[in-house]
Amino acid sequence: MPRYLTYGEAVSTEPTPPDDVLWVAHRISELPAFQGGSAVLCGSVAWGRPTSRSDIDVAVFRAPGTTGLDEGVADVLRIYTEQVQGRHAVPQVDVIEIGAESERLVTRENLVTGSMPITSLRTEREVFDATGLRFHDHIGALAAAKGEPWQAFHTAYLAGVPRDKKTRTRQIRDYAMSFATQWRGQPLRSMRYGEPDAGQLKLMGFAQNFPVHLMRQILAHRAAYPAPDRADDVLAAFGRLRGHRFDGIRAALRPFLQLDAAYAALTDRCRERPPQLAREDYYRGLLALFGGLPFDAVEEAVWAYLGDVKPRRGGRPS
Repeated sequence: MPRYLTYGEAVSTEPTPPDDVLWVAHRISELPAFQGGSAVLCGSVAWGRPTSRSDIDVAVFRAPGTTGLDEGVADVLRIYTEQVQGRHAVPQVDVIEIGAESERLVTRENLVTGSMPITSLRTEREVFDATGLRFHDHIGALAAAKGEPWQAFHTAYLAGVPRDKKTRTRQIRDYAMSFATQWRGQPLRSMRYGEPDAGQLKLMGFAQNFPVHLMRQILAHRAAYPAPDRADDVLAAFGRLRGHRFDGIRAALRPFLQLDAAYAALTDRCRERPPQLAREDYYRGLLALFGGLPFDAVEEAVWAYLGDVKPRRGGRPS
């Protein structure tokens, strides 16, 4: 997920070198959870192609072997922070739980006549619906293109994820609808009176990633998922889909694909000496980037692709 900066970060730090992002990611990948096979890098760092704004994405299946992962990540970031002494923004790490292992008390019948039932602990694994299918596709692409450790992680935790056409259809519909519903609530409106909080900055990153994630889901729905599945690969694969339904989705997503260049121009002005944007102008410009994003148009284009009726605002299709 691309990172959005506060004004203070934009004017006081230089862009983080992509090689630094890779260095931090490599140090994180040496933590015990990775060596034990319960965590893998994913996203742009896994492909070796981060930008200065890239988060370091980690997929983890929570189990006893992942104890200490969060503390280990914090230690790596602390080392990097001490090294750069404020010259660069410190990369953010997004630890994404794709599932968890837990113990459950299970009672079974005792085969000895007249004896009490037997209660014992049973270890169970659960892959979360919210992330399972998306990471089945993404980590599957990494496994197909790069092999280990993604192949072992995929086999251990994601191979059994339901991925029938009905499940994929529901995933696409829910993804588009949830974003449209969230943005109809104007989650950035408080920025008119001050600077954004950490949650709002993260939401901007989600919005910039929205078109690529949506295209990935549709490509998987069409049995055309690319490997590698980097953003450029996804855009190229989606561009090969023909028909008015795909033209409609591409047109609706175009403003989202312009966010990266527009934000780079905004931060470049902040990094000039002296800065060419005041704090209020930076936040006003940032708000303008996201104020008119056509989530409703994307939602309607997705419904047209799926062959559903036009959605009611804030509700399910009628």
